[in-house]
Amino acid sequence: MNFTQINFEQNSDKTVEFIAFAKEFKKQIIREFKKIGAQMNTFNVGHFYLSGFFYKGEQCYYFSWHNGDSNLMYRTAKDLKDFTGGSNCWIKLEDSFEQMRLK
Repeated sequence: MNFTQINFEQNSDKTVEFIAFAKEFKKQIIREFKKIGAQMNTFNVGHFYLSGFFYKGEQCYYFSWHNGDSNLMYRTAKDLKDFTGGSNCWIKLEDSFEQMRLK
């Protein structure tokens, strides 16, 4: 995924720019997941962070991105409510998701 702006000025509310970024991020992450045979299940837009869950086969994973990060954090999860899960893993947003260490 290639994003030119990934560090947004903080505000008490989500900015129009961040909401537009989140929409594009979601489109691109769905494409990246499809390339590796994974499927996004949930996508959350928080206060300058994005998170969600995806499945690759039967294994559930949690992912998150925070304002200013050039990496996406992901880890195994037991289910769609497991926010603590396994060990954190990271992938650069510009790297192919094929490099992810998935079970």
